[in-house]
Amino acid sequence: MTPPTLVTLEELREFLDWNPFHFWGLSDQEALRVTSACDPRVFQFSYQSPGSRLLGRAEILRAISSAEEKLEDYLGFSVAPRYREVTLSWPRLRDRRLQHHGSVGVDGRWRSLQLPGGYVQAVGQETFTPVVEGVPISWRDQDGDGYLDTGVVGPITTSLPPSELCIIFSESERYDSSQPLETWEIRPKTVYSSGTGVTISFRRWLAVKPRRYQGILPLSLDPQDPSIFPVTVDVYRRWIDPDRQGLVFWDSRPAPGSDPVGVFAEQIRVGIHDPVVGVVTVAPARYDAESSRWASLLGRPEPDRVFIRYLAGFPRDSHGRVASSLREAVILLAIAEMIRPICGCDEANRILYHWQFDLARTTGADAQFAISTKALQNPFGTRRGHVAAWERVESLRRTSSILV
Repeated sequence: MTPPTLVTLEELREFLDWNPFHFWGLSDQEALRVTSACDPRVFQFSYQSPGSRLLGRAEILRAISSAEEKLEDYLGFSVAPRYREVTLSWPRLRDRRLQHHGSVGVDGRWRSLQLPGGYVQAVGQETFTPVVEGVPISWRDQDGDGYLDTGVVGPITTSLPPSELCIIFSESERYDSSQPLETWEIRPKTVYSSGTGVTISFRRWLAVKPRRYQGILPLSLDPQDPSIFPVTVDVYRRWIDPDRQGLVFWDSRPAPGSDPVGVFAEQIRVGIHDPVVGVVTVAPARYDAESSRWASLLGRPEPDRVFIRYLAGFPRDSHGRVASSLREAVILLAIAEMIRPICGCDEANRILYHWQFDLARTTGADAQFAISTKALQNPFGTRRGHVAAWERVESLRRTSSILV
C-alpha cells in the first residue's frame, strides 16, 4: 500500500471539481444515482473497474507520490514537512593524518553536517501518542441538501497544540495491522478550539470504513447507509520527540579478541544552524563539560557514522495545507502522467485530457501545435500539466554554489 502523501486525494478531487461522493465510490438511487451511460464513480483499485481499464484511487495516490518525489528531486526539498531518517558518514578533514577533536571544529564551534533536503523544521523522532480512543462521531448536514456531509469529534479537553492532533480509524475498522498508523489517518481535517476544549471536523465521504473498499468486485456503497461509516474514531497526538534525535557510531578497532561487526553508539543532540539549506550541528547528548561521559567522548577518535531523525520540507500554509503553488504543481504533474481515465464518464474525464495534452505535438491528422523553447526545456515533460507544474516551481528551486 502506498504511504500517505503530502497532497491528499481529497485535494486532487477539489482541484478537479469532482462530485465528492462519486469520487469516493458512493452512490444511491436518488440525487447520487449512477446511470448506465455515465458512471462518474472512482473505484478504490483499478481491477475493480469494468474491464480493469480505469485508474483507481490507489493508483492515483501512487501518481501523487511519484509527482512529489520528482518535485523534490528538482527543487532540492520536499513540498511540505516530512519525517525523515538518514545515516551519513562523519565528515573528516581532507588530510587523513589529522582529525578534529571530538565534536569541536578548529574554530571552537560545534561540528556541522548538511542533511538531505532543506527547510529543516525540527529534529527528533516522529511519535504517535493516544489522546482519547473511541471518541463518538456526530454526523451533520452542514449545507442542508439532505445528505450528512460532516463528522464532528469533540470537544476534547486537552492542552496540546491543535496542529499536533490527528484522527485515526479505530483498530476494528482497519484491514492490515502491519501498516503504519498514519495510513489510517483521516485527512484533511479542521481543528479548532472552543470554550470547552478542541473540536475536530472532517468530511463524511473521507470516513468510509477502509474494510468496505476491499474485495475483488466493487461493493455498492450508499452514503445514507450508516453501517459503512464508523461510529467512533481515535484521537492521537502526532509529534516529534526531541529526546530521540539520533546517534553517532564508532566501528570496532582491530584488536585481539575484538568483534569486527561490533559498534559503539552514543546519543546526540542536534542543533539547527541553517534550516533552509539543512545545515545542523552535532554534539553528544550529555554536553556538560564536567561529565565523565563528555570527557571520554572527546578522547575518542572521530565517529564513523551519524544517524539523525528530523522533520524537513517547505512550510505549510496557515491552514496546515501544502503551499498553494506547490500543491497545484503536485496535482498537475500527477494528472499529466496518468495514462488511463479514472471513471467511465467521458465528460468527467475532459479536464484530465486538458492537462494531459502534449503541447509539443507537431504532426497529426487533426491539428498541429508548437511549444515555446523555454517550456520545451522544462525537466518534467511537454504535456500541459508538465509545463504548468514547472511554471509554478521554476523560481523555487534550491541550488548550491561554491565560492572560490
